[in-house]
Amino acid sequence: VIHPVIHPTQLGSDADAANLPMSMPMDMSMDIYPREIEEVLYELQEVAEVAVTAWDEADGTRQIVAFIVARPSNQSSDLFGDAKEATLDIAKLQDWCKNRLRPEAQPTAFKVIPRLPRSPTGKVLRKALRGMVD
Repeated sequence: VIHPVIHPTQLGSDADAANLPMSMPMDMSMDIYPREIEEVLYELQEVAEVAVTAWDEADGTRQIVAFIVARPSNQSSDLFGDAKEATLDIAKLQDWCKNRLRPEAQPTAFKVIPRLPRSPTGKVLRKALRGMVD
């Protein structure tokens, strides 16, 4: 009998949630990885940082939300040379994802935030993101 050896780095934690699947209902039998969605959004120059999280609502629908920190544009500065707050076109984000992701992996919502919540060690606090949804 061969017993698999699990290395401690394979155990994961909440901070490693980007590499863990967001399982779909049994009838769909597809796994969606947050990292898969994040990599697609990172292709856009306007995106500085992104974190994707998901949860099931009480009615059984899956919510996939992409939290995005916009990259400040060098062209958008005021008279004093200070960069203005960057803005993102949500319709462009939706189209971008629609053309690059499977339908079940497309975010149901996009939330532009000033910065991602992080732990003292710099890891994204994905559980804190859910509380940031309107």
